[in-house]
Amino acid sequence: MTLVIDGVAIENLTRFRAQSGLFAVTLPDGNILHPDLDGETGVSLADGYYIMLAPLSKGDHTLSFAGCLGSFGGCANFELSILYNLTVE
Repeated sequence: MTLVIDGVAIENLTRFRAQSGLFAVTLPDGNILHPDLDGETGVSLADGYYIMLAPLSKGDHTLSFAGCLGSFGGCANFELSILYNLTVE
């Protein structure tokens, strides 16, 4: 995983991992993920990396983050890279 804000890399991103407890989920009718499971109820949890930033100063900023998920340290299953060019007024 990488996170770079205005050219400064944020280190030790694993410290920002958060997990929820289990919670109930009921899929709505017409859901796009599994239309055959309309109205079905199950359990899920949230698990991810979440970073809250202090307000950015006025002007242009660049925020980029990337990560991957795979077996044995590789990125065979999923890879993501996003670049935001932001202007704060």
